[in-house]
Amino acid sequence: MKNSVIDSKARNTTVKYAYSYKRFVVWSEKYTEIKSVLPANEIYVSLYLQYLMQSAKHYSTIEAACYAIRWAHSLAGFEDPCDSDIVKCIVEASKKKLNRPIQKKEPMNANIMLSLFKKFGVTNSSLKNVRLLAMCFLAYSGFLRYSELCQIRAKHITFVNDHIDIYIESSKTDCYRKGKNVLIAKLDQAHCPVQILSDYLDKAKIDRSSDDFVFRALSYCKSTNNCKLRKKNIKLSYTRTREIVKGALSEIGLDPRTFGNSTSTMSIKLYEYLCQNIVGSVDHVRLIRLMNATNDQHSSSEVFTIITSGSFGEGLELQGSDTDMMFVFRDIEVTDQKKLHDDHSAKNLLFPVTDDVKPGFAYLRLIKGITIRHVLLCRSFEGHLYLSSASMKQCFISNRLSAVHGPCVCDKVGGLDYAHCLHSKSKWVTRSTSSWPTKEDYFISCFGEKSEAYQCLGVAFQVIGDKESAREAFMRSIEYFPDQLMNRSFKRLAMMDVV
Repeated sequence: MKNSVIDSKARNTTVKYAYSYKRFVVWSEKYTEIKSVLPANEIYVSLYLQYLMQSAKHYSTIEAACYAIRWAHSLAGFEDPCDSDIVKCIVEASKKKLNRPIQKKEPMNANIMLSLFKKFGVTNSSLKNVRLLAMCFLAYSGFLRYSELCQIRAKHITFVNDHIDIYIESSKTDCYRKGKNVLIAKLDQAHCPVQILSDYLDKAKIDRSSDDFVFRALSYCKSTNNCKLRKKNIKLSYTRTREIVKGALSEIGLDPRTFGNSTSTMSIKLYEYLCQNIVGSVDHVRLIRLMNATNDQHSSSEVFTIITSGSFGEGLELQGSDTDMMFVFRDIEVTDQKKLHDDHSAKNLLFPVTDDVKPGFAYLRLIKGITIRHVLLCRSFEGHLYLSSASMKQCFISNRLSAVHGPCVCDKVGGLDYAHCLHSKSKWVTRSTSSWPTKEDYFISCFGEKSEAYQCLGVAFQVIGDKESAREAFMRSIEYFPDQLMNRSFKRLAMMDVV
């Protein structure tokens, strides 16, 4: 009986009401004065709604809480506290204070559909493009929501001479799940939705009597250089469907943000939230940067140039973050010029040596300067003095900075990180990050290590969203180590080819 009563409403509605009512219960537990939440006193319900109004962005939050409390009291057989005049007044007040204008999205029209067909409906079009046209034209001509479109199975489609009959198992407007039939007429034109759907079923090799979902994800087949429907009978997700449609709208020169929710709108909201609650306004960040620059200039000396870095250096006051400071030696410089006859400065010079060194690292050989302080920072090797990172950090260990934290020295609690740095004029540190190394053997000579390096590089490109560079990196990894069992680049490349 319990489940039957709960199932009297749609599942999503029940979940929403239950969540909203739990929030009311959690709020009530904070106050010892509230002895009961079921039944709840109308005064306490009014106070809760007033509490929500202080943080809610829209009055729908207050309405949802009111409906949830009413639903819970109805199930328990208690009198509804939301029928009181004071609760109704608070709900009405929220509609006036928290209301905002509705920004309606632009509807799809016939001209847009024709533009999509001209762009993607060419002769011998790929399965990917035919799937796009089938989804768009079927949803447009049948007035279908995504929830109705995605659940269409092959057996639900019946082709007749002059139309198709699509059976929709469930719909938002079909609360009793009786199902409904959608009829779409056949046209004597190239952009006929019936013909497009038929071409898609044939091209995807879908059995028209099977239980398979019609719209599923695609996989890229490298051997045939074509896409094919994935074997797993899983319907295409809402996120992927939205990406496909918005990508198509962009390709025909339209702004996809005007036709639905956009990522940029979410980014703006996130930016506004960070400015209001975490980071601060633009003026606040600029003020902190200006204060840091002024303080750095005042604190710098003839020996060090001090630079406030890290998040605080960028003007962000993040809770729990440490303070990062850079101390740049004024009298030491890294240069790639071995000839010193033109150098008459008093600076101590270091030359970067990259032979037999891992990529991204270098030995710094002392080629000018023999002061006692700098000799203490160096280690002797094969008749030359090289800068020692360990010796440098040990020289700056003190009672205040008593620990080593990576390349820095820090205090015991980790609140201060001091990094002692060098100014470099060497081209070794300014190589373009968008180009591939031309002399790979100079860095890594082993084919296995080269393969692993390119695999790691491909993963890094995936993280930052550069799919083309990631694919190229994985292909190079496979060239150096073409073993499908041992080289994971095969698997990563196959996963990238899934559409």
